[in-house]
Amino acid sequence: MSILPKCQIRIKTWRKLSIFALLGLLLSWVVSCSTSNVSNGAPQTTSGSVSIEFWTMQLQPEFTDYFKELIGNFELENPGIEKVQVLLVATRKEVTDTYMATFQQAGLKVDVLEINSFALLRTIREQLRQFSQQEAAVLVDIEFDNTEIAMVVDGVPQFSRTVPIGTYQLQSAILRAMNLPASRDTQLLQEIAIPTMTVDAGRPSVINADQGTAAMLRVLGELTDELRRSIDFYLNQSENLEVAQILLAGPGGGLRQLDEFFTQRLSLPTIQVDPVAALSLEVDEEKITASQRPGLGIVLGLGLREVWHDV
Repeated sequence: MSILPKCQIRIKTWRKLSIFALLGLLLSWVVSCSTSNVSNGAPQTTSGSVSIEFWTMQLQPEFTDYFKELIGNFELENPGIEKVQVLLVATRKEVTDTYMATFQQAGLKVDVLEINSFALLRTIREQLRQFSQQEAAVLVDIEFDNTEIAMVVDGVPQFSRTVPIGTYQLQSAILRAMNLPASRDTQLLQEIAIPTMTVDAGRPSVINADQGTAAMLRVLGELTDELRRSIDFYLNQSENLEVAQILLAGPGGGLRQLDEFFTQRLSLPTIQVDPVAALSLEVDEEKITASQRPGLGIVLGLGLREVWHDV
C-alpha cells in the first residue's frame, strides 16, 4: 500500500531546470481503494524541465530538518542554479487521518490519496496545451459542499484554494426560498438552467427569476466573487500573465448555462470540461448526459494514474 510516505522525491532530467511552486494547504482529495500499489504522481509541465515534488501529510515540525538537509544536498549537487521553484503539496494531518479512518472502518485498503485538481488535469492535459506559458487557465471544480479553484500555468497548478460553496449550498438556497425541507439529493439542480443575464445600466440583471432561482443566484454571486478574488490575487503576484479561460468541472460544473453565467459576470471565456470527449471515450449518451460529464473528470483522472503508469 502506498499512501504518500513521509516525503517522496522524484527528479527527472531534461535540459533546463524549472521546479514549479504550489504553496498552501490543498484540502480536497480523491481516494482510490484497491489491492495494487500505485506510485505517487503529479502533472508534468509541457516544457522540458527537471521537477522536484514534495508530497507530505503535514510539514512542520516533523519534516523541518529533513527539508533543510534535502535543500542543502540539492544545492551541493547542482551548483550554479540561480532560481529554484518547488512544487509543494501538503494537507493537515487530521484531514488525512479522517479519510484513512473512514476507509479503514469500511474494510477498504487505500492505495492513493490525491488532490482533485491533479486528477482532473490528467483528463484535460491535451486541452491545456493550447495555452502558452504566459496564459493561465482557471480550473473550477464544483463539488457537493465546496469548490476548489486552481490557477494552472503550463499544465501545472500554481495556486489553489477551497471555498465552502458547492451544489448542496446552491440547492439549499432554492429549498429555503420555497419553504421546502432540506435534502442532500441535489438532483433538483440538474433540472435547472441558470437564467439568461442581460445588461441594465451597465450591470447584469436577471429576467423573470422566481424566489428560488433568485436565492440560488445570490449564492452563485458569492462564488463568483470568490473566483474573482482568487484570480485577482494570483495575477497581482505574477508578471506578464493573463487568464485565458475558466474551466468548469465537478458535479456542479455541468449545470446548464453556468458557463454563460461566469462568462458574463467575469468577462472571461468559460467552458464546461468534457473528459469523455477529451479521452475519446464511447458512452451511452442517454445514461451519461452532457451535464453529467464534467463530474466524471476526477474519477477518470484517478483511473488514468495507473493506466498511464504514474503520469
